[in-house]
Amino acid sequence: MSYDYTLSVDGNVAYKDGDTVIYAKTSAEDANPDHVQLYNSYRITRLAALKTAVNGFLGQLAACNAQIADPAAKNRAGIVTFESKAELKSRFTDDTAALEGIVNGLTDLGGTNSAKGLKLAHQLIDEDKRANADSVVIFFTDGDPWDGDEAIKEAKSLKDSGTLIYAVGTFQTDDVNDLTPYSNRYMQAVSSNYPNAAGATLSELGERAPDSDYYMNAADADQLAGIFNDIWTAISSKPSSPIATTTESGMERGAVTFTDELGEYMTVKDFTSVVFAGEQFTKKTAETSEDGKTTAYTFEGEVAGNPIYGTANLADLVVTVTHGEQTDTVSVQVPEQLLPLRLYSATVDQNGAVSTTINDTFPIRVFYSVALKDGVEEALANPDEALAAYIAANGETFTSNKYEANAELGSTTAAFTPAKSNDFYYFVNDTPLYNTENTNDPAKSVDANGTYHYMRTYYADNAKHEQWIAVSGADANGKTQTGANGNVYVPAGTVRMGLANYTVAKQSNVTATATAAIAPRWDGTAVNVALGNNGRLAFAEEPAVPTPEPSEPAASAQPEAPVADAAPQAPASESPADTGSNVALIVCIAAALLCAGLGTLKLARRGSSGRHAG
Repeated sequence: MSYDYTLSVDGNVAYKDGDTVIYAKTSAEDANPDHVQLYNSYRITRLAALKTAVNGFLGQLAACNAQIADPAAKNRAGIVTFESKAELKSRFTDDTAALEGIVNGLTDLGGTNSAKGLKLAHQLIDEDKRANADSVVIFFTDGDPWDGDEAIKEAKSLKDSGTLIYAVGTFQTDDVNDLTPYSNRYMQAVSSNYPNAAGATLSELGERAPDSDYYMNAADADQLAGIFNDIWTAISSKPSSPIATTTESGMERGAVTFTDELGEYMTVKDFTSVVFAGEQFTKKTAETSEDGKTTAYTFEGEVAGNPIYGTANLADLVVTVTHGEQTDTVSVQVPEQLLPLRLYSATVDQNGAVSTTINDTFPIRVFYSVALKDGVEEALANPDEALAAYIAANGETFTSNKYEANAELGSTTAAFTPAKSNDFYYFVNDTPLYNTENTNDPAKSVDANGTYHYMRTYYADNAKHEQWIAVSGADANGKTQTGANGNVYVPAGTVRMGLANYTVAKQSNVTATATAAIAPRWDGTAVNVALGNNGRLAFAEEPAVPTPEPSEPAASAQPEAPVADAAPQAPASESPADTGSNVALIVCIAAALLCAGLGTLKLARRGSSGRHAG
């Protein structure tokens, strides 16, 4: 399309599109809805520049989606326009070609009814948002709104629901952080820079979020395109959950489920506390089912989000005790939003220099006390058949947790479904196989009896590293494809082979408990990790101390009830076992650390050895 530019007699710039004459805005304060913003460097309209910028954003989204094997995990976008009214142009979709068609068909809008636009965007998110997806609104306007306070209220409602808002403007300002102009205050208040803004006055803005940069302003088309590129970079580089947050069974939230079976004749007395984000929570409620078979514990407390821990409600932690005839089984279900994860970041500059950072975190810890079931101690003198068999095998030693001498795998487990974006468990890109550790020796076929290799790239210690990984032909068989060049590759979305190779044996096993400290195994699309960091502790009996014979017979003392010690304090520094891989086993490490707080309570019984297996 070609434009005829004219200069009106009053000095205002205008152009002719067919038979229509369109006038440019005269200043940042020009509120005439029939005037449009022109960019001096290219003399194109605000709308044309916006179309170019948005289509560039959609192109990056499409390129990213092409690398995602799971259709349910692809990024989606929707489009809402607003003038005197708001209109939903597209619901959320990953069909970027259709979205680009909608963008290209947009016409110039009159008016700036921002509140209606933000309200409709909020409605779209509420109706269409996936539970496992972050929601982001890119709010673009080229003029001050008719309804600024209402728009700010709608924006706050969005922010309160967890939506991130980028505000993009085309105002005449050299410094977006100069709060003197109303336009800057308004855009700052709408954006996530001020999450609690109630209005556009200085007193209504509230505190600015630390390190926030969610309001951007473009002086020309190039800057506008650059802003949308920067927004895409910021959004796409956000860390993702290592576990699937929408499971095949239909759960809206993924979780890591810890299961801990107690020793025979043991029962849970109480759940004393949860430690999360460095804070201890003790307030809780307990509810036992009508049939008495289960007890559910619900903790109370909320944690404000920060770069390491997300906003969390302890009520989302699902703690259940199943009461059996012989013992109890504890289940702790930690939802995705409560997982304390190490945030590992790698940045590569234009010269190829690498910088890496890691934010350490502490595990979530759940403390509970256990003791002998009621009546067991009294029954030792006259045991029934089952208890007699137990005593014959174990003596009068009762363990707080299930104990199997010298078993390969621990009985406490952590189960979860890895996200297909988690490259420890899945190939996230098509990956060539080689016969040897040589990229000039590609595999042309797979022999079940052979050994093959693939190259893995990772970033650590401020450098880029390459690592050859060996895989057996038996593991690779049936999981590869052959490309047009005749070379064999593993397609993206395939589970990584040889997960059992990451089993970590204990350096010593003096307690004769599980021989493996940690042992992950695939179970369909889920991973089950056996945790063997429990131990069997033995305490020598106190020597008998002679007591002077009383002048009169003393009344016989009642048997003393078992004593469950207070929850142990976490060590000052906790380090996961070396998995032999340079890629962090994020979820399994979290699982191992959590278990350290689950089954380490000491059971002491006076008059016996007081031995304990955790």
